[in-house]
Amino acid sequence: MSYRSLVWVPIVVALFFLGGELALGPSSQALAIRVEVELAKVLWLLGALAAARVFEAGDYLRRGWLLIAVGVALFFVRDATQIPAIQAALPATSLGVLRGILVVSGNVSHVSGVWVLSRVWSAAGLDDAVRGQRRFLFIAAIAPLAVLTGPSIAHDTASALSGNLEAVPHLASDLGDAVTFMLLAAFVRTALALRGGVVFWTWLLFAAGQVAWMLFDGARTLTELFGASSFSPPLVESLRVVGAVYFCAAGLAQRWVVSARFPVEVPRPVGVLDDPGKLA
Repeated sequence: MSYRSLVWVPIVVALFFLGGELALGPSSQALAIRVEVELAKVLWLLGALAAARVFEAGDYLRRGWLLIAVGVALFFVRDATQIPAIQAALPATSLGVLRGILVVSGNVSHVSGVWVLSRVWSAAGLDDAVRGQRRFLFIAAIAPLAVLTGPSIAHDTASALSGNLEAVPHLASDLGDAVTFMLLAAFVRTALALRGGVVFWTWLLFAAGQVAWMLFDGARTLTELFGASSFSPPLVESLRVVGAVYFCAAGLAQRWVVSARFPVEVPRPVGVLDDPGKLA
């Protein structure tokens, strides 16, 4: 598998699951969607751990990928609270508070990891390579941020203030995604500075994953505001799957780069970035 193929794998995986889910009945479809989402999170976690483990203890990028992995692990624990036996064993209020804590903690860990990764362009001395593009990219990130997360944040805030504890995890996720999306400009700057080399693919794939996740947020909010059809759940969740698998692909690309894997069709970078360890 090459770096270029990692761009298409998340889309192919999501389309495969989507086709199967649309062919199922309502009850079977709900189970298939749950399995699909959890499998995508497993890939996300494995990708982050694979990227972290390729670095030595104390390395800069190892911290970032480990923080992302911790965030995904906390999301898994939150999902486990939806198991019927656990739901029956805990009071509804306690369960809502626990889920809120897990989602908030997971988002804090994930955003912290993304912030570490987004600072790699500065740690690698790439400031001058992207000077003049920062303001444009920041403004370009704000526009879709307002469109995709603004309604969702407003909706979930109103719901949480009205006493709906189930809205708290959604609101925490919205805010975490909003902050992460603002950091996306840094990923794009890094990708632009590294274009032509294999290091470029890690940041491109991570940026693609964040865009897909933001589209998921926007689509989920639209279904909550205007109602869902029988096609909505698989279509909306397929965007979340695309995002999670892109994050996995970014972790895999990071591991390949640091392990000095350079497919034939992609030229090996030269210069200071020829040694991926210098980004650590």
